[in-house]
Amino acid sequence: SPQQTWIYRSDRTGRRLALEPLPGTSDFARGDFSAEISQQLLKTAASQVQQSARKLQVLEVQPATWNGCLGLFEPDQVCTEIAIAGFRTVISDGQTNWVYHLSEDGTQIVQNTTASGSKTPVTASFDPIENLSDSENPSNPESPSNSENPEPTTPQMEQQMIFQSQQSGDFAGSVQTTALLADGTLYHESNFMGRPAERTIIRQLSSEEVATFESALQQQRFPNLNRMRYLTSAAFADYPTTRLTAPGLNVSYIDLEPESLPPSLRNVISLWQQLAQ
Repeated sequence: SPQQTWIYRSDRTGRRLALEPLPGTSDFARGDFSAEISQQLLKTAASQVQQSARKLQVLEVQPATWNGCLGLFEPDQVCTEIAIAGFRTVISDGQTNWVYHLSEDGTQIVQNTTASGSKTPVTASFDPIENLSDSENPSNPESPSNSENPEPTTPQMEQQMIFQSQQSGDFAGSVQTTALLADGTLYHESNFMGRPAERTIIRQLSSEEVATFESALQQQRFPNLNRMRYLTSAAFADYPTTRLTAPGLNVSYIDLEPESLPPSLRNVISLWQQLAQ
């Protein structure tokens, strides 16, 4: 597919085919996204998005270990703490991208509506598994992205950082960071070509304002955007990429086509920009 290659092994006759497990598959999973599972996924998605299955294509697949809610966060929802082997996938009709979570046997298939809905020319994809730390690895059942309510990876992170945006990747090599700390401090920091960081305090938020912002993130189901990337071809032409981060969560995007991003991500961006003005 345009974003991913699947590797098959066969005998000399070509009658026996075996799909290699996907990178990052957990020890208790098979990790083989078979043609049968693919067709079941496309059939289910076609019914939900009201498209012909022939017009849909699976662009990318990653193995995942889900909880009882298949890794989908809802405010005030309680999920069974159980390790379910499965996949997360990106499906497209060439114009719109949808993200689906499914169990390995294909008996459970659910659309991640928060991460779905990006439009061409934005390409929806996943952070590569090899770039993830152990605490973020989807094959790890204890990963924050797989829990019913992702939590900070360390107590220190919980005390320090609530949310931040970091823009990097331009031709000048600068990194622009805006961050909100747990004590309500909102600051901007500039790094340029290895020079000492320059930090400017924007303002001090009250505890009520911090709590309101955190609640707004939950209402927008920000955890469901974890490890998603929404990029265009400009990402390969020294145009900066923005990465939004909360403890244990992150999502990247390019702001050239904001109207083509998923609605929930646009809402989170808007909330953050209003807070950081």
